[in-house]
Amino acid sequence: MRSRKLLSVFAMALCALAQTFTNPVLWEDLADNEVHRVGDTFYMTASTMHYSPGAPVLRSKDLVNWEYFSHSVPTLDWGTRYNLVDGHRAYIKGIWASSLRHRASNGLWYFIACIEFSKTYIYTASNPAGPWTRAGTIDKCYYDVGLMFDDNDTPYVAYGNTAISVAQLSANGLSEVRSQVAFWAIGLSLATLLSGVDGVDSVVIDDVAF
Repeated sequence: MRSRKLLSVFAMALCALAQTFTNPVLWEDLADNEVHRVGDTFYMTASTMHYSPGAPVLRSKDLVNWEYFSHSVPTLDWGTRYNLVDGHRAYIKGIWASSLRHRASNGLWYFIACIEFSKTYIYTASNPAGPWTRAGTIDKCYYDVGLMFDDNDTPYVAYGNTAISVAQLSANGLSEVRSQVAFWAIGLSLATLLSGVDGVDSVVIDDVAF
């Protein structure tokens, strides 16, 4: 199964290798980026911290030529500090390591992110170009989250730092059903443990989750 996944990733990269290009392909700091393919198009999201609008959506046919065309978070309405009033600020807070997924069963796009280690916000759109709206909030931080829908269309998120957990979400993806630790970083080097193990991503291939 892992070999099949590697072959799939290799095949996706062939279209980029077939042309000549120079790195970096984007002169932009797109931290914690995540790429998700739907049909013949790749979609990317990334951390934008305190910048508004947040969570850019980029698209590409070849992983080289990218186009900005939307933002999953139209406005950062998570508190007055994001409005820079009364001397308050949200510098380097906001959107970190989020996840963007398309759900084939209902045609919706989902963006999910933990904000300030407190709550997780879910935004949805029927088209990645928008409009995007806040669909719900979960009173738990899914840190460095990775969203997936299994072959039964059940939504799950993988999240955490060093102790990586997996949570099953409700059918609409807006609340938690259950959660458990799936991986604990035991036996890793001290340097790795100190820096943390995070930034997880999730994918299901033939009913097997990776």
